[in-house]
Amino acid sequence: MSNGTTIYGILYFLFMTAVILVAAYYFIRYLSKKTFNNAANKNLRIIETVSIGIDKSLLLVKVGDQYFLLGSTQKSITLFSEMDPEKLIIGNAAEVYNDMDDESFESYMNMSSIKENLKKLKSIVRGNKTDV
Repeated sequence: MSNGTTIYGILYFLFMTAVILVAAYYFIRYLSKKTFNNAANKNLRIIETVSIGIDKSLLLVKVGDQYFLLGSTQKSITLFSEMDPEKLIIGNAAEVYNDMDDESFESYMNMSSIKENLKKLKSIVRGNKTDV
C-alpha cells in the first residue's frame, strides 16, 4: 500500500505543479496586456533613448506636441531643454537617410549645436556643473 500511496503522491505533486505553472503563465499574460494598454498613451511617448553610461541615459520625450530632452540617472531625471520639432528627425533611420540628399546629410552630420550640448552633458555627468 505504501508504494501505491507514494505513486499517487508523486502524480498529485506533478499535477499540482503543472496547474500552478499554467496559472502563472496566464496570470503573467494578463498582467502584460494591462501594462501594454497603459503604455498605449497618446499624450506621452518616449521617442528615443540613448545610454551614455551605467544607469545614465538621454531621453527624447514627446508630451502633446512638444519635445523635451531629459537626462536620466538612477536617482534623478533632469530637463535639459525643449526641442524644436522642426529640427528633429523622427522616423525610421533607413527612411530618413534614404530621403536625404548628400548636402542635407552632410549638414545633419555636422550639427554643432548637438555637439555642444553633448559636451555640456558630459561635463554635467562628470560633475563639472560650472560649464552649464
